[in-house]
Amino acid sequence: MTLIYRVETEYGTGPYVSYDSAWLQTIVGKELAKTHPSPSASGLGYTKHTEIFGFETITDLLSWFSGEDTIRALEADGYGVRVYDVPDKHITYGLQQLKFPRDAAGGLYFESISKLYFERQTYEVDNTDHEM
Repeated sequence: MTLIYRVETEYGTGPYVSYDSAWLQTIVGKELAKTHPSPSASGLGYTKHTEIFGFETITDLLSWFSGEDTIRALEADGYGVRVYDVPDKHITYGLQQLKFPRDAAGGLYFESISKLYFERQTYEVDNTDHEM
């Protein structure tokens, strides 16, 4: 079993459902093909409608959904982070993200994305201060 981190609403809707959402506007104009490649460009191949996307670590998730503006916009749109427990045999790994069938996963808990982001920022600053 592997813990997987996914950005979604408390109802399970992912952030790429509506392309006019506020969070997506925070990354418009960036080189999206390089920073946010499509599933097929990420090595995930064909995706079934029963499969959803996530990340192996919080760090990977926050690298994909990066920047304070993006985090705040995601939260304003109702998104958070759900942690899933997924059997290893059901995970397909891509370059940055991964996919798995929703029905093979157990949702463990739902967390505020801004809380995770700002805790991570504080942790990184604290560790940098101690390394000096």
